[in-house]
Order: sequence, then C-alpha cells, then structure tokens
Amino acid sequence: TTPSIQNKFLNDIATFSAEDINNVLLNDTEVISSFDTKTAVDNVATIEYTIPADLGLTEITNIKLRDAENNVLTSSTVYVPIVEDVIVKHNIYVKEGV
Repeated sequence: TTPSIQNKFLNDIATFSAEDINNVLLNDTEVISSFDTKTAVDNVATIEYTIPADLGLTEITNIKLRDAENNVLTSSTVYVPIVEDVIVKHNIYVKEGV
C-alpha cells in the first residue's frame, strides 16, 4: 500500500509534538521544565530530561508530559527508584495508520 501522508508532514507533526511539550509532572507533585533534548528526526519526537537525585523524591511512580497550559498530553505509570540522577527519554513515533 502506498502511504497517503508524506514523510515531511509526519515529521512536521513530530516537530510540533516535541515543541508542544512544556514540562513534566512527576508523581503529581514535582515539575521538571528543563530538557536535555527536544528534537524531531525521521518522524520521531525525542524528549529527554534529568531527574536530579536531590529533588527529594525516592521513587517515581507517574510521569506526565504537559503543554504550556499544564494540559496532560501523555501519562505513564512507572516505577523508577531514585538513588542517583536519572535520565529519562521519551520517543514519540509519528506514523500513518493503515
């Protein structure tokens, strides 16, 4: 099957997705607004950030990516013990459904 959506448009959507993410809410209490990486390449938006060990959390059980108005864009239940700085990476794949 020939895709009807061109790669440029898919990458534009990935770029928008990366740019739309403004902050991360951890455990519904702590906010991270500094990103190590926010890119879109080959239809994949990549968001990467560091959770510092001195943030005061012993574990992460929920991660929410939010926009500038704090609307939740994605929500993930996780279990990540925090004993040292943790680097978290999200890959958001944009592709045509067929």
